[in-house]
Amino acid sequence: GLTWSDAFDLVTYGITGEPVSKFSYDAGGDAVFGVFDGGFLCASESRILAYNDRGDQILGENMTVLRPAITSCGGRAAVYSIGGNMILVVDKNGEVRRLNTENRIISASINKKGWLAVCTAESVYTSSVTVYNRDGSAVYRWYSGTGYAYCADVNPACTKLSAAVFTDGGTEFFHTARFSLLDDA
Repeated sequence: GLTWSDAFDLVTYGITGEPVSKFSYDAGGDAVFGVFDGGFLCASESRILAYNDRGDQILGENMTVLRPAITSCGGRAAVYSIGGNMILVVDKNGEVRRLNTENRIISASINKKGWLAVCTAESVYTSSVTVYNRDGSAVYRWYSGTGYAYCADVNPACTKLSAAVFTDGGTEFFHTARFSLLDDA
């Protein structure tokens, strides 16, 4: 189970229901948590920890992550700083990949195949959504000039992007934009 105060304890249980391992982490009030394929990820403003499904620590980094956020799906999870420029992706085997964005991150979403949809603030346009493949290469970018893209997803087949956009015109407060990635993937 997970207990919360200024620290947390994570206990994994075996088939008999007996605890097999216990992890303690001084999280503070700024920590966020994520689960991926039985693994566990925790990020605070100063530290990122990840454990696999056997309870082995696969990542432990001291780093500054102001306003941390986590997205996870399948065997991968990504940690980023809202308003920052760096995303750290970890898989269930402990492989770590770092991505740097040109602009401030609004949100990010990862799919089962490890593709990321990253919404960022823009100086000329209102915002943009960049799609990164599992290798970390940008394969598609959409600029929103009429609204603020606040979240986006790549479908499981990695062929389509959907973005939710806040607008300021009339009665339409948001809309969903959909794009094909087949020509650009």
